[in-house]
Amino acid sequence: MKSLRIIALLSLQCLLIGCATPIVKQPDDLSGDIQLTNGHVIVDVSPIRARIMGYQLVGKSNILWQGIVWYPHDVKIADLRWNNYGGSRVWVLPQGITQRMVLNRHDPPDIFADGLPWNLLHQDDYSVVMQSDVSPQTGLQLKRKIVLSQDDSTVTIHDKMTRVLDIDCPVHLWRITQTIPAKYMLMDLKDNPSWKYQVMLGHDAFSKRDTLREMDHGHALKVDWIDSICTKVGSYGDWLASVYDDQVFIQYGKYDSDSFYIDGANSEIYVDPQAHMLEVESLSPTKMLNKGQSLESKTYWKLLPVRTDEIKNILNTIRVQCDQIEK
Repeated sequence: MKSLRIIALLSLQCLLIGCATPIVKQPDDLSGDIQLTNGHVIVDVSPIRARIMGYQLVGKSNILWQGIVWYPHDVKIADLRWNNYGGSRVWVLPQGITQRMVLNRHDPPDIFADGLPWNLLHQDDYSVVMQSDVSPQTGLQLKRKIVLSQDDSTVTIHDKMTRVLDIDCPVHLWRITQTIPAKYMLMDLKDNPSWKYQVMLGHDAFSKRDTLREMDHGHALKVDWIDSICTKVGSYGDWLASVYDDQVFIQYGKYDSDSFYIDGANSEIYVDPQAHMLEVESLSPTKMLNKGQSLESKTYWKLLPVRTDEIKNILNTIRVQCDQIEK
């Protein structure tokens, strides 16, 4: 545990570096090859990328961001066969010092988790199951099951990693969902002896204006969109939400107060105004896995129409929906 905490401090240092101006290109089509629908929502899945590329209410537009982003300093991305296509993906290593230790680079991630093709194991009207090949760098194999409820907008994302090769490094399931810009974002806040939330990027922007506000008697945080620079906020909590003019997107990932999270947070919101992109991120606990051991974690999505601008009412709606997930 002590070694994990030392790595955590170094990883946080690597997070606080800002972001370079990206070059964004919009390809003709980045939609998924498999479409799941139940009359309430439509979910587009790309099994070869193991990404969800579309999520929308029937009759509405896709809320997930799609595109390809190249950052000028990542000149080797093309050689590593990795591009940020958008949508929702899973990474396995804490960013920063851990990726440098295992992969000898800060970015891109392990391309066996996100980059090289995955294998489609199962498909039916409401679910898709995919599996990666074993990574020789991390020693991990990933399995991802996406299930659409037959009754409402709920999507369940079940991620599992298994250590196949005996490689010693801390790991976690880091679910990154890229969406289009929102009016504002909301984060659940759990009581924690260290902090309720932390600003990971954009300290100056947040300090100069009223862009972070605790709501609901300190049980939620409102995060405003800032156009000038990249910003990132982390918290301990069960859910995150992005609020649009007429709908709200909820991502639910259960917080375990007895576990260790290497980022000092299990829920994170990242805003990249240059790419016109928002990231809603849920992290599993950080673990050291022995050969043959696995780590599993579930994330849940909800997409709901809203007919009010009152944050109090929106928060009540979010909590009702999250209570249903927990049951």
